[in-house]
Amino acid sequence: MKVGSWSSVSDISAAAGMRIYQPDAGVPKITTPFVNPPHYFAMTFTAQAGQPYRLWIRAKAQDDFWGNDSVWVQFSDSVNSSGAAVFRIGTTTGTEINLEDCSGCGLSGWGWQDNGWGVGVLGPQIFFQSTGTHTIRIQAREDGISIDQIVISPSTYLFTSPGALKNDNTVLPASGGGTPQPQPPTLTSVSPNSGSTGGGTSVNITGTNFSSGATVKFDTSVATNVNVVSSTSITATVPGHAAGPVNVVVTNTNGQGATLTSGFTYVAPQTETVLLEDDFNDNSLNLSKWSSNNLFSGFTDTAVQTLETNQRLQIGALFSGQDGSHYNGLRSAAAYNFSGAYSAVELVQAPAATTKADAMFTVGQDPGNYYRIYVEQGVFICQSRIGGTKRSLFTAAYDSSAHRWWRIRHDQSTGRVLFETATDNASWVVRYSEPWDVGAVPLSSVIFELKGGTWQPESVAPGTVVFDNFRAARP
Repeated sequence: MKVGSWSSVSDISAAAGMRIYQPDAGVPKITTPFVNPPHYFAMTFTAQAGQPYRLWIRAKAQDDFWGNDSVWVQFSDSVNSSGAAVFRIGTTTGTEINLEDCSGCGLSGWGWQDNGWGVGVLGPQIFFQSTGTHTIRIQAREDGISIDQIVISPSTYLFTSPGALKNDNTVLPASGGGTPQPQPPTLTSVSPNSGSTGGGTSVNITGTNFSSGATVKFDTSVATNVNVVSSTSITATVPGHAAGPVNVVVTNTNGQGATLTSGFTYVAPQTETVLLEDDFNDNSLNLSKWSSNNLFSGFTDTAVQTLETNQRLQIGALFSGQDGSHYNGLRSAAAYNFSGAYSAVELVQAPAATTKADAMFTVGQDPGNYYRIYVEQGVFICQSRIGGTKRSLFTAAYDSSAHRWWRIRHDQSTGRVLFETATDNASWVVRYSEPWDVGAVPLSSVIFELKGGTWQPESVAPGTVVFDNFRAARP
């Protein structure tokens, strides 16, 4: 143990067999850890990479005063769950431990506390970049604090305190940390969760406790290009398999594994003729498919942000408190022959229902001639505009599940336009239909548009509009 200007006295301690304390000298609170602190103590311990740990200390504030109850804690190679460096020795960042659980909660004698703030609130878990020996450094944040036990737990105390927050008498046996037992992996999700029977889909698998060298299987078929990005993320390429749902299995090199039942669904190749398709997964607008800042159905306000992010199309944040038309989004870069075809899109997020902001999907020719599905003020609406005259064809209370998928379709056998919705891009429900006006909206030259925006001042923030998985095709 290394001590710099802290004092020690004999005491029973799980940390070092003594009590470490710094008397109250009236020093102001240290708001940021020092790179080279004049006063600190440090200890070494062993821990495993990729394993979450919980930090606890048993401490006492001099005179049970709230101004004598906090420290800064840093580590030699600590990271967060994504692998980014945090709370590092030699930096001005650290994780803070306040013995008092909340402002006014009070203090009484010895107590166990982690690096969270608030009654019942646990702080961030600690991860380490490598397996082996690590250093913990503790700097005073407020003088007048004593510490006699430190616990860095991967399991027993990961979600449970070793002892009481006040008047504690718990004394844990001393330990140098040892080599923690590896925890089995868990699986949370696979994204995307469906793909072609021919394989080749790139997926991201999320969970916990993934280790370098882990393997991935889809049922019994082995995935390729497996990359363990971190303890919580794996990327891989899906192998070929017959159509239908399959289990996804991740196995660490020590044989411990986890299964996500029906975690991926194989879909037989489409026999359709695709007109325009974009899953927005590359987080970059494809200007060979789309024209940006150039809406066809109305005025474009380029100040309304339109971008691909998180593998989706996001429009906004939409404006509040501004009068006039403020819409933006994407329109297809080309016009298409829509005879006997359909176009569909997933609305992931609508504007706030307390506003009249819009999320709109339009198929048409020009500002005066189109067919449209949109959501406004918590209402789902099917609309036409022919010769400049708008008509509401169907309305219903917006249901984010029942109305998640939108489709506008031309039925070649009947010559009608159909407005449809689905929960899953499969079980479509016809909401309205009427003869397609080929004079106003020629089927030989149709444009697609996704947009969001406002047309009046909104007193509350309308939020963002998020679309995903656009597809226009002819069966």
